[in-house]
Amino acid sequence: MSDELKHASAGTILTQAEFEAAGLHVCDSQAKGDLVYASSSSQLSRLAVGSTSQRLRVNADGAPEWASPEVAKAYNDANQSIANTTWTVLALNSEVFDTNTMHDNVTNNSRITCKKAGIYLVIGHAAFAANATGIRELAFKLNGAANYYCLTSVQAATAASEYTALTIATLIEFAVNQYVEFQVYQSSTAALNIIYGANFSPYLMMYQIA
Repeated sequence: MSDELKHASAGTILTQAEFEAAGLHVCDSQAKGDLVYASSSSQLSRLAVGSTSQRLRVNADGAPEWASPEVAKAYNDANQSIANTTWTVLALNSEVFDTNTMHDNVTNNSRITCKKAGIYLVIGHAAFAANATGIRELAFKLNGAANYYCLTSVQAATAASEYTALTIATLIEFAVNQYVEFQVYQSSTAALNIIYGANFSPYLMMYQIA
């Protein structure tokens, strides 16, 4: 390394020739928002600015890259009848958003499927029609397994004139192509609807956080 570079003070602007004289190489071009990073011990590289809402992450080679968030939010646009004392997986025939075809409105539409391995925040929300008898429960079902994941505390039905709304949330680590479904349970002694309400019920959401 040249003496000029060793003794440069903070804020000194070096020319490309001075960098190269010190055995370093700079990236060839730059634009607003670009990031410069060390791609080796003697090489600087340029990462072009990402798109709106993308986030910065490190890829498998240890280099920074921009990536769109893995997120999906699905719902059903009509009431669904839930049989008495029967765990029932909810259909989800519509989407609010879906960044990586994680959900399909027709084929296996109860599922949100992981397309990039990682840890996800999963949230479910649903409202049962007004009825004062029995209990209401929500749960996540993973990969079609019979066991229930993240079962809520049992909630007694509210007054006969009011719906009963519940929300569950948890962190789940998914491998590629694993999926989650949203299921509900009620014991009102007869069939009872999960009611549809725009921007309210029922919804299943999945967002990658790590």
